[in-house]
Amino acid sequence: MSREQLNELTEEIDDLIATRDVLAAKVIREKTGAPYDPHREAELGSEDVWLPILRRVRTLVGADVGLGRLPIREPAIRGHGFQLIAGPCSVESEEHARVTCAGLSEYGILYVRGGCWKPRTFASSWRGHGFDAVTWLGEAAHENQQRTVVEILDPRHFDDPGVQTFVDVVQIGARNGQNYALLEAAREFGRPVLLKRAPGATVEEWLGASDYLGDVPVTLCERGVVGFDPCLRNQLDLPGAILARALGSVSVIVDPSHATGISALVLPLTLAAKAAGLDGAMVEAHPCPVEALTDAEQTVTLDYVGVMLRHLADL
Repeated sequence: MSREQLNELTEEIDDLIATRDVLAAKVIREKTGAPYDPHREAELGSEDVWLPILRRVRTLVGADVGLGRLPIREPAIRGHGFQLIAGPCSVESEEHARVTCAGLSEYGILYVRGGCWKPRTFASSWRGHGFDAVTWLGEAAHENQQRTVVEILDPRHFDDPGVQTFVDVVQIGARNGQNYALLEAAREFGRPVLLKRAPGATVEEWLGASDYLGDVPVTLCERGVVGFDPCLRNQLDLPGAILARALGSVSVIVDPSHATGISALVLPLTLAAKAAGLDGAMVEAHPCPVEALTDAEQTVTLDYVGVMLRHLADL
């Protein structure tokens, strides 16, 4: 990290502290009527409060890996500022891929995600078009100067010419978040990796899984952990994502589509991720969500991606 980057980070921290002071004063006045005491607030944010927590986490992570051995990672998803990745849950046809990539390109989306193999709960469910979908998505994305993010399920897939040609970022999905054989195969493949958090994985286990990727560029993706509320598909663990970013020296994005299963919650959680200082979000987008073959309820339209970008720019 250069001195210029450190100075920029210091300015961002100062801005966040100033914003926090304003919000804290407002909350204290509304709840208690008492004046804001910056000295008390400073004590609450002091090292005496945070160091025991960090030491405890470092002890847990250090049991097997050690934070000193976790390298500062090159991000798999690159770009200036908060990055928005978008695309369909499933690549449904060649035409579907072409229309989706072209539509997202109009809003400046650089990274297009698309499901080619679909790991489903029941084997009898439709499971994607496989290698054909990789080619459809890859050709459409590259025509629009975009990069593909494709989930790979099997180490043998890396030997396929289509995968080698058209997959720019390898996605390791939640169901394979601790599939160490697949992680090691992805490391050997050498392309950047987007590693989703397994739905039952702790932050320590998530970071441990990333260690299997060696020195390939990696971005972690928080997609929600198992919760108890049936109203939501999963529970987005925003604190865990923030902690993973800090402890793992790695870029972290969120997947609000899978975290909630509700399209109306995708925007507010994306905004929350940006406000929290994370690096991006991956959302499911489709030309006509109601016709999507999979996960229609959590999918937004291509035009709504443009709406999201305007809201993000205003934040």
